[in-house]
Amino acid sequence: MRLRLSLAHKGTIAVTLMLAFELAFVYTLSQMLNHAGEQLEREERVREIISHLNNLTHLFNQTTVGLTRVVQHGWLSGETAEQSEQNPQFQKEYYNQPRMVKQECIVLRKLVKDDPTATQALDDIDRYCKTGLMMMEKVRMCAFGQNSGEQYQWLAKLHALGEQTVAREAALLKYYTEMETDISAQEARARQTASTLIVVLAAFNIGIAFLFLFIFTGGITGRLKRVSENSLRLAVGQELHPVMKGNDEIAKLDRQFHEVAQALEDAAQKERAIVENATDLICSISKDARIFKVNPAVENMLGYGVDELIGQRYILFVAEEYRNGLKTYLDSVVRATNSAPYELQLVRKDQSTIFAIWSAQWSTKEEMWFSVVHDISERKREENLIRANEERIRSVIENLPVGVVTTDSSGKVESINRMTSEMFLVSAEDMINQPVSKLFEEEDSSVKDLQAGKTLEQIGKKSNGETFPVELTTAEYKGFEGNRLLIHIKDITERREIEKLKQEFIAMISHDLRTPLTSIGGTLTLIQEGIYGPINEGGTKRVVDAQRNVERLINLVSDLLDLEKLEAGKLTMELEPCDVHEIIESSVGSVKSYAEQKGVSLHVDSPGAAITADSDRLVQVLVNLISNAVKFSPVGGNVYVSSSASNGHVSMFVKDEGRGIPKEFQDSIFEKFQQVAVSDGKRSMGSGLGLAICKAIVESHNGQIGVESDGATGSTFWIKLPAVQS
Repeated sequence: MRLRLSLAHKGTIAVTLMLAFELAFVYTLSQMLNHAGEQLEREERVREIISHLNNLTHLFNQTTVGLTRVVQHGWLSGETAEQSEQNPQFQKEYYNQPRMVKQECIVLRKLVKDDPTATQALDDIDRYCKTGLMMMEKVRMCAFGQNSGEQYQWLAKLHALGEQTVAREAALLKYYTEMETDISAQEARARQTASTLIVVLAAFNIGIAFLFLFIFTGGITGRLKRVSENSLRLAVGQELHPVMKGNDEIAKLDRQFHEVAQALEDAAQKERAIVENATDLICSISKDARIFKVNPAVENMLGYGVDELIGQRYILFVAEEYRNGLKTYLDSVVRATNSAPYELQLVRKDQSTIFAIWSAQWSTKEEMWFSVVHDISERKREENLIRANEERIRSVIENLPVGVVTTDSSGKVESINRMTSEMFLVSAEDMINQPVSKLFEEEDSSVKDLQAGKTLEQIGKKSNGETFPVELTTAEYKGFEGNRLLIHIKDITERREIEKLKQEFIAMISHDLRTPLTSIGGTLTLIQEGIYGPINEGGTKRVVDAQRNVERLINLVSDLLDLEKLEAGKLTMELEPCDVHEIIESSVGSVKSYAEQKGVSLHVDSPGAAITADSDRLVQVLVNLISNAVKFSPVGGNVYVSSSASNGHVSMFVKDEGRGIPKEFQDSIFEKFQQVAVSDGKRSMGSGLGLAICKAIVESHNGQIGVESDGATGSTFWIKLPAVQS
């Protein structure tokens, strides 16, 4: 089975084998070097042992000679043993040299510790040396003791021991001398063997390297040549060699090359399909300004057939007034000084015209322009429509009955309309890039901090210094250069005058109407109580009717005044912690007698909850709601007043069993002077201000008020207020 190896695997195997040979070579050399080192170390140790042996022999002989000199000196001089010990010559030749003999023995023992034969011989020499030194001491003592007979005996023994010592040292010296000679011979043979082995291994290594090089490159060159031929064939459009077999990198490269060639062919086909099916006109123009190639889109765009335009000059379908401009554009493309497309008009075969954008690229190699022409006639029509719309919007803004000012993010004016100019007696040119605050009194700093979505009243200032009240409404929009502010300015001089008249009217109602009505009501009460004398039954009935009408007028005036104060924010709310149950009980108590007169039962279900509110105003709201429920309930009906707390809110409910409220009126009944008209006329007896006042009071507590009804039977009015957070 043939292995399918990649180039990386082949290269790895080759390098691994070469490295193995190299490692074997290096290992062999290292072993030889280690052996040589060991031999060298052994030779050095042998030489050192020989040196110490020679030194030991010399020292032993010197000690013997020194002893002889000391003895002769003692005899000739007649010194005693004690006196001779003080002699420097004695110290040098007798005491110092024996000590050195002992030291040499110690050194030799360390050097030969791994050699049993040498160790045994050295033990003998050491024993001889110690015995000899003892004998020398005996000879010395006999010499100074003038005992010549014993002295000669010890000298004879010492002589015999010296011969044994010398013989033993000579034998050991010969042993190591022969060892040194043998080591030298081994070293010579090892050097010869190493030289031979290095030459052989080096030659073998070089041969292996060339062999792998031949095998590895021989299988690559031919296949790389085939890949190179395929690249040339692809360039000229010829068929490629068949796909190469194998699993190495060259085979993979050849397969990928075939895949790339196939992808290029597919891309070329797609490109041809795109060009053939493109809606834009795509053409190539030779340097002599003739059309070399064009796609079928020319038929839809210009009405010409493809064959009609091949070889024709491109100016054939270019409007005359744009020909020079297009020629200049194409020349600039050649010089690479212009990359922006050229907008022009083209003439169709039927002599109609279209707007188009002409984009071109110059090919130096082929000396042609490759051009794409895009029809923008529809875009032009849309631009004209947008331009017309812009003119219409601009006209509307210019003729708005309110001033319109646009500013940038820093508050500088970008545009004003005609009404703004007339209102402030300024021109648009004078206000451009000026701060918008210039249109208002200088002391009014709030204009500098205008925010989107806000409405506020300011004092406008005309260019002649005259001031007048205005209302500003702001909105933010996004422009091309960032966020912009749109300001609507309305002259509210007339509104201020109306408000002034309204205030005067309210004051008149309060002073000139309510006071007399109160006086009339008091007088009618006195008449009814008989203060001014008795009246008959008919008169009493008339007085009661008159008193009821006066009370209605007083309530109407009070409602008008309360509503005006609420809308103007002048009605003071005394907010304090209170309990919903107490408010409901107080409200029900105020309406209880009225409910009894109507034959309506009141039912209370209020567990109680803490809120922060003006309890008197909430009682006013509940009294109004409960009174309405009683008023529109049938005799024998029921009105239910309840409360609940959930999700941080407290809710109060007033439910009746009267006629329902249609859905289309459920929002409008909380507006001023709005009532639900029904056939029985019951809902038309009020002023239409009660629920509007209720709504204003509830909203001033940050609450909500509403009604739920199916439109047929019964209604439930509800109030939702924030609960006190624990």
